[in-house]
Amino acid sequence: MAKKRYSIDLKDVRAVILECAKCGATMGFSTSQWNSAPLGCSNCRGVESRDATAHQMYDSLRVSLADLTRVYTKLPFRVRFEFNGLEETEQAEV
Repeated sequence: MAKKRYSIDLKDVRAVILECAKCGATMGFSTSQWNSAPLGCSNCRGVESRDATAHQMYDSLRVSLADLTRVYTKLPFRVRFEFNGLEETEQAEV
């Protein structure tokens, strides 16, 4: 049996969803309106990122997605993300 492969194109990504490791609450950010990485969970306040490196990595992801989306049509390659499988999840409001 062939393994199913799923991929999406960068231009189809409309939001980034962060899920709290403690309570499971989600925060959704439109890729065009994601201004900064959150420092903690707005629901339980149980998880706070005081790790400057982790916060910097989230911020780098935010900036990279915005930059790539802005120049997407000029890139020499399409940017696609491949997944092992997809689970059905509730969509966060963006």
